[in-house]
Amino acid sequence: MGTYVLGIFGKEYGNFLLLNPIYHQMKFFSITFSITFLLLLTSCSKKSTDPPAPPVDTDQKLVITLDPDPGAATAVAMAANYSFKVKITSKMPTGGVLLEYTTKKDSDNSILDPLTQVNSSTNSIDVTTGSLESGTLYIVTITVKSKSQASNTATKTFKVARK
Repeated sequence: MGTYVLGIFGKEYGNFLLLNPIYHQMKFFSITFSITFLLLLTSCSKKSTDPPAPPVDTDQKLVITLDPDPGAATAVAMAANYSFKVKITSKMPTGGVLLEYTTKKDSDNSILDPLTQVNSSTNSIDVTTGSLESGTLYIVTITVKSKSQASNTATKTFKVARK
């Protein structure tokens, strides 16, 4: 049993809900609105992404040489101090380097020069030891560290004696 409604021209419509043109327009609008809303909701959702990769350090491995380079032999100091250059032969790190050096007696490991630090951004660094005693053998240790990558270090050790 349906509900009958009189149309504007006096014509009877069958079931009001199924035949009313306004009902069909509202139904079309609600379906269109629902589909649009669902599409917008799913397209605007935050997509899960992997965290960005950490920046890659581009520092080359530090390589140093000494000038003069005593090699495995003992360097000979003609004066009270021994002067030499530390040369960085690899590419200079972007933040520069920290050079640390110390001089100790070979016989008892007593310290002649306490740990000395030099900040530099040049490829050649002048170094001079403290006063050396005649006839005593010393061990000089040089460590160069990259300021931009703490794990990037280079170390040289050599012996020196005053004549």
